[in-house]
Amino acid sequence: ADKALEEMTKEAGDFLHYDLDDEKHTVEEVKAIIDIFPGSLSVINLDPGFGDILPVYQAVYRSRAVSFIPLLAKEGSRLGVGSEGSRGGLLEHGSNVVLTLAELYDDKKCKKVLEELRDLDLLKKEDIQNFDLLHHFLADGCAQRFEMLAAWDPDSLITARCSI
Repeated sequence: ADKALEEMTKEAGDFLHYDLDDEKHTVEEVKAIIDIFPGSLSVINLDPGFGDILPVYQAVYRSRAVSFIPLLAKEGSRLGVGSEGSRGGLLEHGSNVVLTLAELYDDKKCKKVLEELRDLDLLKKEDIQNFDLLHHFLADGCAQRFEMLAAWDPDSLITARCSI
């Protein structure tokens, strides 16, 4: 039975890594999978192209999975996924999901993810300055993300480091 559970947990983890799709799956459906197989959030992707990463970080590389980042981080934080202080894997071993959101093109979807992370207290106001987020979100196509962060912490406009 333990071997079967281990295999099903790995399958659920593979689903979280490779098959999340916000056009096919709901947050409730994905949450149900996590509730049944909590270990799935800790399944590491050993793909040489990505390195050793958790599902929450893999989601940032798939446009249809990005909207699940708040759920993955919230449940990961609740279940103790990742190292101490990694907020459910958002900040795991140099893999900063929030910074990587600057590389994505869907400004509206990414802004919504940032707002949800903020509302869940997984994105903190001090992160804006600590990770120099305004600088990262100066990129083309990041206007909504930049404006959301600047409105939340106007002081960061003064302290932001820019290389323009």
